[in-house]
Amino acid sequence: MKLLEYFSPCLLECANQIPPCSGADEPGLILCLNHLLVASDAPYIDATLVSTTKKFCNSRFTYLYTIQYDENLLLNPNTFLTQTDITTVLCRDCLTEYIDFQVELHNDTIPNSATDTPSIDITLSGAADRNIQADVNISPDAGNVIVIHPNGLYADALANTVTDTDSVNLTLSGVDDRNIQADVNISADADNDLSIHADGLYIDAVNNSATDTDSVNLTLSGTFNRNIQADVIISPDAGNDLSVHTNGLYVDSVDNSATDTASIDITLSGTNNRDISADAIISPDAGNIISIHANGLYAISTGVVISPNANNAITDPGNGLYAPLPTQAVECPSGYFVGA
Repeated sequence: MKLLEYFSPCLLECANQIPPCSGADEPGLILCLNHLLVASDAPYIDATLVSTTKKFCNSRFTYLYTIQYDENLLLNPNTFLTQTDITTVLCRDCLTEYIDFQVELHNDTIPNSATDTPSIDITLSGAADRNIQADVNISPDAGNVIVIHPNGLYADALANTVTDTDSVNLTLSGVDDRNIQADVNISADADNDLSIHADGLYIDAVNNSATDTDSVNLTLSGTFNRNIQADVIISPDAGNDLSVHTNGLYVDSVDNSATDTASIDITLSGTNNRDISADAIISPDAGNIISIHANGLYAISTGVVISPNANNAITDPGNGLYAPLPTQAVECPSGYFVGA
C-alpha cells in the first residue's frame, strides 16, 4: 500500500466521518485518474482516506488529505501517484454504492457468449449463460490414440516401429522410441563414388571418358560428359551392303544368282542363296581321259608325240590324230612320214 498527499479547497463530506481516536473504519474514496495509469479499463481506483488537515494559506482555508491506495491497481505498480495524476476525488456513499449495484446487476443480465475452436467445444447454460462447459474435441481420424478417461485425456504410449529399406537405415531410441534417426546406406560395391560429407551426400564430379572401337564411335557431351552417343561405323570398302536406316542397321536381302559355263556347274543354296558350290563339268565324249580325284582334276598322259618334221601330215584336231590318205608310206626312225 502507498500514501498520497492531496490538496483541495473543498472539504470532502466523508472527511467528517473520522472522529479522532474513534477507531471507526476509515472512509472509502474513489480516485479518478488518467486511464493510461490504471491496470483495468476503468479510469479510477479505490482508495482510503487516512487523515484530513485544515490549513490556512493565502488568506483562505485549504485541506490536506492523506490518501492510501493499492499500487497493484495501477498499470505500473512502481508508480507513485502525484497531485497532477488525479482529476477528481469522490467519497464512497449511498449514491456510489447504488450505482455500483446497478452496474453489477446490468452486467449479470448480459449473457455470456462462446467461440468454439477445432480442439475445444464450449457449451453455455443457466441464467445469462453463466454456466460454461468446455469439452475437448477428439479427432475421429484413423490412427488417433487420444481418448478421454474419467481423470483426463489419455494417449497410449505405443512405441514407434520402423522398416529399413535398401537405401535408408532407421534407428529408434528414447521414450517409446520417439527419437528417430535415419542414416543413408552407401553401397560397398566396387567403383561406387557416393560418400557422406558433413553437409550431406556427395559424389565426385569426374568426367566420363570413352574408347572407340572398329565398329562403334562414342561421342561424349554435356555436364561431366554424361550424355553419351554411340554411332556404328560402316566400312567404306567396295561391296559392303551394310547401311544405317532411321530404325537401325540394314543389309539388302537380295538372293545370289549364278551363270554356269561349259566347264563349271554352279549350285546355290541356303538363305538368300548365300551357300555357293561349283563343280567342274567332265565331257562324256568317248576317249576323254579327264576324271575327278579327291584332290582335283586328273588325266592320264597318252604318250603320243606328233613329229614337227617338215611334210608331216598328222594333226590333232581335238578328237584324235588325223592324216589324209597317203599315196606312199615310208617308215622313218623318228615316227611316221607320209609323202607322195
